[in-house]
Amino acid sequence: MNYDKKFISDSIKKIGNRYGVHESFRDVVTCCAYSFANSVDFREDREKEYLRIINKYSDEEKELFPKILVALVNEYEKSEEPIDILGDIYEKLNLTKKGAAQFFTPLDLCKVMAKVTIDKKESENTIKDKGYINVSDPACGSGRNLYAAYSELLNNGIDNNKILLVGDDIDLTCCCMTYIQLSLMGANAIVHHQDSLTMNRYDTFYTVSYATNKELQEKISSKEKNIEEEIEV
Repeated sequence: MNYDKKFISDSIKKIGNRYGVHESFRDVVTCCAYSFANSVDFREDREKEYLRIINKYSDEEKELFPKILVALVNEYEKSEEPIDILGDIYEKLNLTKKGAAQFFTPLDLCKVMAKVTIDKKESENTIKDKGYINVSDPACGSGRNLYAAYSELLNNGIDNNKILLVGDDIDLTCCCMTYIQLSLMGANAIVHHQDSLTMNRYDTFYTVSYATNKELQEKISSKEKNIEEEIEV
């Protein structure tokens, strides 16, 4: 059996026979994201939600969850360019919420925007100034702008340990897609499940790379402290 992109799509359809494809897709990415997140930042509410979701399914259906993750890992291992496996499947299965104006920017366009906006010299100067460079997307969707920017920075020779990616989205499924894939890319990233307009925050996910990068965390903390001191003055 080939554990690949087609396997992921077919498995989600199979799991969706009982609850619908939209719910099965959401359940798969939520369980995967919660498993990753709780390995570095355990929260009881995540664990309870994971168990509630997974126990809806039969033993045969449950076995597909880890196999889908294996297939996703396989896709990332054979790709040298930024890819959005989950976002592509989400769109091809017609799951985007067009009624809520949910449209994903094509990845090729994201690559073009990254090349236009990211300058190697400017990036290096930013790192000299504060010790790291960050890229943020307040409505990240499936994470395509972040993937493209990350790839462009790496191609420009920027050290991975000095790159911070931050994504926000009000849709939990989108947050989970972005978080899972940034985790598999080995990126230092933080993904907030939040309303970027009201700043109401529901959860925060840290990639393993970020959680273990104490040097980057210290630089970020130091920068935030300096900003707070400037504001107080």
